[in-house]
Amino acid sequence: MLQKNGQVLRHIEWSAFKLLNNDWAHVTDVRDILADANNIQQVFSSDKHPTLWRALPGLKQLLSAWEKKKADPHYALHAKALEAGIAKILKYYLMLDQRPAFVLAL
Repeated sequence: MLQKNGQVLRHIEWSAFKLLNNDWAHVTDVRDILADANNIQQVFSSDKHPTLWRALPGLKQLLSAWEKKKADPHYALHAKALEAGIAKILKYYLMLDQRPAFVLAL
């Protein structure tokens, strides 16, 4: 049911939320896209060693993976989201060479 300010606006049956096979395929695609980002995030994960030097190669790897997915017709439904993600990563990727901390880490 949908509620606003404690008032029931509409009752929705749970069966309305059932995912069909096609829906699960989209969920799998999104999982695959997010897995790329998760794998790169793991590159930065360390309790004992500095990892800043891995930033540029990691971001480049993520950019490459998402650009390939964006060009793949299979991921056409997610092209705008991939484009937005690529733009955000590029923003920070291009800023790294202007940061003294990153230059020192190399």
